[in-house]
Amino acid sequence: PPSCIMTKLSERESLVFTSKLCEQAERFEEMVEKMKTVAKMGEPLVTEERNLLSVAYKNVVGDGRNAWRIVSSIEEKQQANASPDNPHLKQIQEFRKKIEAELTAVCSDVLNLIDINLIPHCVTEEARVFFLKMKGDYCRYQCEYLKDLARKDSADIALKAYTEAFEIAKKSL
Repeated sequence: PPSCIMTKLSERESLVFTSKLCEQAERFEEMVEKMKTVAKMGEPLVTEERNLLSVAYKNVVGDGRNAWRIVSSIEEKQQANASPDNPHLKQIQEFRKKIEAELTAVCSDVLNLIDINLIPHCVTEEARVFFLKMKGDYCRYQCEYLKDLARKDSADIALKAYTEAFEIAKKSL
């Protein structure tokens, strides 16, 4: 029935509007939740919605990446200047691990959203390229703190996503 469509559009418009308010207020975690709801509605995102989703996640992950870099730098200085039984070093390492877990959660969240809800609903090659590049970016961000095989796996996924995006862009854009 038409009323169902109208309700769905109204909900979507409300979520997009609220997301814009969140952006202005720099409440990016809330912005992520609003745009994630839009992304899960099963319809392709228009350019504005893609950009809002990207801005939301980029700011949330950007804050985490900055925190990780700062704490990692402090940890390196402590390791260079401290005795092995330094209690502060253990605190710093635990805090860094907490930040890494938070980054992993956000990156996994956006990567799942891209693979499950966004790429399958793309109707344009431009949108597909956008989300493949975004996938590559978040895998690359994970490489900043992951180690060993997990880092290699994430780098391989990033390269594959970037390569696919580039090939699509070359052919159709």
